[in-house]
Amino acid sequence: MALRIDEVMPRFDANVVQHVVVNAGLLETYRAVLDADLMDNRLTHLMIAARDLPNRVRGKEAEQHPDGPQPSTPPTFRMRDADGADSGWVVLRNDPGVEFLVGLVGRFWRRDYGIERVSPEDFASFDGPGYAKTLAGFALHPYGQGRTLLTYESRTLCTDAAARRRFAAYWLVLRPFVQLMLRGALVSMKRHAEHGRTPRPTTSFPPLEQAAS
Repeated sequence: MALRIDEVMPRFDANVVQHVVVNAGLLETYRAVLDADLMDNRLTHLMIAARDLPNRVRGKEAEQHPDGPQPSTPPTFRMRDADGADSGWVVLRNDPGVEFLVGLVGRFWRRDYGIERVSPEDFASFDGPGYAKTLAGFALHPYGQGRTLLTYESRTLCTDAAARRRFAAYWLVLRPFVQLMLRGALVSMKRHAEHGRTPRPTTSFPPLEQAAS
């Protein structure tokens, strides 16, 4: 099966790949990729909150409410909303049951991520100096009867040597956390596809009907 991620970024400076077997079919798993709330994973939530803490502190200082602290709404994030107006992400493929792929351009080592907005058509060819381009791709393959092998791959390509040096230092620290975040996303998607019926969602099991017998 040809994947769009290989067409958009056949060469890359860094990547991380995680897999999980989901006890659901291709289309049900694909819906879970789009609809699962990735912030319902506690570890994912904590890591994102820690990375963004300086920005949130500055935001609170700038937006002090006259009536004192106000209750905050718990954050949510779903892949179907990845290309929202303020995100910078662009959808590069949305093929139900096959592949969902989004891309982002930025200077991720900066506190504000240095996001550069590009169109889906311009993503692959973008080569502005001092930037990195990253992909988040989900590929789905049949796995036995009624199950899906779900793969989450992140790829990053820098546009020049200066960006590559800065990204390398950033990636040295962040890579283990990115691995955990990818795994956390897959766990959330697996739970969603299986409607919370898997007792240990970080492990893959036989099809549900067999496990229940």
